[in-house]
Amino acid sequence: MFRAEYRITLWQAVLGLLLGVSLLSLDGYLLLQNYRLKNPAERKSALEVGVTLLPIDGHDSDGKDLRLESGKETLLFVFSPVCKFCHQNSHSWNQIIAAAPFDNSRLLGVSIGLPGVDFVEKYGWNDRLKYADIPIELAVNNLRFNSTPLTILLDEDGRAKRIWPGVLSESSLSEILAELRSGTD
Repeated sequence: MFRAEYRITLWQAVLGLLLGVSLLSLDGYLLLQNYRLKNPAERKSALEVGVTLLPIDGHDSDGKDLRLESGKETLLFVFSPVCKFCHQNSHSWNQIIAAAPFDNSRLLGVSIGLPGVDFVEKYGWNDRLKYADIPIELAVNNLRFNSTPLTILLDEDGRAKRIWPGVLSESSLSEILAELRSGTD
């Protein structure tokens, strides 16, 4: 009887030790992540006008490699499928898509972090714009997309010409449409 109690206690001790090591490892990992977030030397600044964004390499809705590029002025919609502000902004983006004075090949979407296929289907963009899913690390570290939604007008060289962060207001929507019309002259 003493031996059975000893085995249970030994088993509990080993399980407790493994749990303790796991929690200590997780704590160390979180401390490192916290340090990286607080260290301004490693953090990229927010996207600015003039920064080259295209080409962007990602994956399409089928998981195949996709490269977003353009030799023309292009409008880029940056969203995350779980972002409530992106869903609010979809109405404005649909107005832009409907009123764009050029073919839809110059409208590109970027889904950050998660596959955007459900978002794209929900708002009827399947045949209206090409989009790519990109990892969040690429979005934040390389492209400097620090928030969503973003609406970005790119020049013919793929550089950010104008940036509208957040949910578009009526005046922002009017500015975008005016920019698009002036780019087709």
